[in-house]
Amino acid sequence: MCFGNGLWVAGCSTDFWSSTGNGIYYSVDGKNWVKSNFPDYGVHCIYYADGVWVAGTGGSHGAYYSTDGKTWSQSNITGTSAYSLYNANGYWEVACTNGIWYSTTGKSWIKSNRTTAVNFVYYANGLWVAGNGDLAGSGMLYSTNGTSWSTVAPAGTAKLFTCCLNANGLWVLGSSSGIYYSTDGKAWTQSNITTTEIQDICYSNGLWVASTNFNIYYSTDGKTWSSISASGTTNYGIVCENSVWVCCNSKTLQYSFDGKTWVKSNITSGGSFYSACNANGLWVATSFNTGLYYSPTWEPTIPAGEYMFSAAPGSPALNPTELGNVTLTETINFISNDENHSTMTAKHIHS
Repeated sequence: MCFGNGLWVAGCSTDFWSSTGNGIYYSVDGKNWVKSNFPDYGVHCIYYADGVWVAGTGGSHGAYYSTDGKTWSQSNITGTSAYSLYNANGYWEVACTNGIWYSTTGKSWIKSNRTTAVNFVYYANGLWVAGNGDLAGSGMLYSTNGTSWSTVAPAGTAKLFTCCLNANGLWVLGSSSGIYYSTDGKAWTQSNITTTEIQDICYSNGLWVASTNFNIYYSTDGKTWSSISASGTTNYGIVCENSVWVCCNSKTLQYSFDGKTWVKSNITSGGSFYSACNANGLWVATSFNTGLYYSPTWEPTIPAGEYMFSAAPGSPALNPTELGNVTLTETINFISNDENHSTMTAKHIHS
């Protein structure tokens, strides 16, 4: 899911690795959604920059682009899955199962010297970094120009690298075996978190927060971390906007006003939540199997049964019976009763 140029765009997939899904939807208000012409493929990531939307798919369907977020065309990236997108310093970069591709337009792509699986790509402070997507692979990668990549091997056993963020003069890296940090994006040191898989990392107001399989961790320096929540469920995307932290997990949405004390919302039948985004005065959250929710009412706005994924790095009036050309058989509405959106009442609407 991504917001750009006044438009919300969200992709659907039956699971993160799947080739099947329900394509891409778009919305001008984050509440009413229309199905685009995008094929019914699983969508892993969506990114907007410089007047162009780019989407990455699963199941070897490659990458697509659009100039309006509504009408999509296949790029020359085909025969591979695309997991992550980023735009910076005049370049588009996409992380795929067959390596890293780059582009100046987001439409026509060139393959870099990295030709094996990559999980993510990211840019900050004049440096591109990318994470190995294969346990037998060569570790972390970096590039000064986005076209030619070098490898570094952080200490420890072979691992997948899942996410990266640069803030407050420090790089922080998530992996399948804990958290690393670096001052230059090339030489990495393992933190005190050494065994758990990191799903996402966020920084705001002097605080680092990381979501993991069963806990939420925080750090004031990005190097030494403390556990602050044992939710018992897998946590996914985490984001902070306007002094509100939101963490998505496999059962509900959690929120915090300081990044340390977390409260579960009372959405108990909304399925697994993968990501949340705040833009244009609205929060929109993506659910694995009951669609998209928005705040302050957190109503599902995409048909149940589709998994929704976000591409933004960190990185959200509904007709209950019909959306575009998709007919719903059941919708679950969650109505917020207070300004902090922490209390929600559920009701079912049957068509």
